[in-house]
Amino acid sequence: MRQFGLPEPSRQAGRKDQRGRQRWIDVMWDDWKVMVEIDGAQHIDARQYWDDMDRGNGFQIDGYRVLRFPAWVVRQRPDYVAAQILRALREAGYRG
Repeated sequence: MRQFGLPEPSRQAGRKDQRGRQRWIDVMWDDWKVMVEIDGAQHIDARQYWDDMDRGNGFQIDGYRVLRFPAWVVRQRPDYVAAQILRALREAGYRG
């Protein structure tokens, strides 16, 4: 994050979803309601994929901008990922 001039996020932030279940978010900027989920190979499993979608839907309904990236893109194209995050943060009011 620092390399690309992004504000420091919360990592592995715990939040309750609409059903009261504890959910873990990979990266979150609460001040701007932006969250990022990084999906590894285990997220291809149909049940895991549905759980990810259900969680994301709940946060979107609550007003969060939810960005998802496969882990390989985070490793291979961090500049692309950072640009997408910065765009979401700016759309949400970040002025840094």
